[in-house]
Amino acid sequence: MKWFRRRKEEARLRGLFQSCVTPEAVDSLIAETGLVDSSLKEREVEFVWLWIDLRLSNERAEMLGRAMALAVESGCFVDAICPPLITIYHNVISFKEGGETFERTDFVGRLQAEFGSRAKVVHGAATASVGNIGSKDRFSYGVVAAWQEPVLIHLTQQKFGEYSEWHS
Repeated sequence: MKWFRRRKEEARLRGLFQSCVTPEAVDSLIAETGLVDSSLKEREVEFVWLWIDLRLSNERAEMLGRAMALAVESGCFVDAICPPLITIYHNVISFKEGGETFERTDFVGRLQAEFGSRAKVVHGAATASVGNIGSKDRFSYGVVAAWQEPVLIHLTQQKFGEYSEWHS
């Protein structure tokens, strides 16, 4: 939550001073306030959000485990697991050493082959802030973006068995 407050305050300060001083002076002012967390970098990320049908309780752990294993095998970063939702990012950070790394669409194909009508997926690419969203004392790597809510809404409106690409 602190990240959002910092970004809002940064935008407010930019709005106040951008017509009075140079952009460099505004950047310097914001840097001096400590609002800018240099560990967060804005860049394009590829995402795959997977919603698994977990209505059969005896399969929950197995299905979540298979999804996470596929993500790791494909060189993806599993950002959050909040059953039935798993948020996965492709080409953000990889813990895979050597071996083959799959393209995002190939990874989605692997998910579709594994889960078929027992899951739904929204995937795509968009700009996000990536890095430590924790603190200097508690590192927590993650992805934060304004498009996450519309993607989640799109995903919840899909039927199981639908695998779609999202465009902002």
